[in-house]
Amino acid sequence: MCSLSVSLAARTSFRLLCCFIPLLALSQVDMLPDIVKHVTGDNVVRVCSYLIACTDYASDQEERLKHLEVVYNSYMAAAHHPDALRVAMRMHDTERINAVIAATKDLYVIVVLRLALARWLFRC
Repeated sequence: MCSLSVSLAARTSFRLLCCFIPLLALSQVDMLPDIVKHVTGDNVVRVCSYLIACTDYASDQEERLKHLEVVYNSYMAAAHHPDALRVAMRMHDTERINAVIAATKDLYVIVVLRLALARWLFRC
């Protein structure tokens, strides 16, 4: 019984590792923006979480902004507006912040986005 659970955990971690190795390779050859068309609603959170974690290890500001731009475009394509706003605030890009709020249709979500934005502006 125990070997079965270890085997399942090992297979799951191997599958996840195989999913993220191509992302790292795409980042190294400057083909990372091509991944946006392959991100779906099922994998957007996993892919974007990985890319956000990679931004902490970016060699320079330009590479960091490239990663965040791909994450922002992926979240906007999947209509994850609160997450897209969080990334736009991390980029300090007011045009993208305004685009997120303009793209949101739900009034309650707009109120939450504006409260998050006000809190962020108060801290800056």
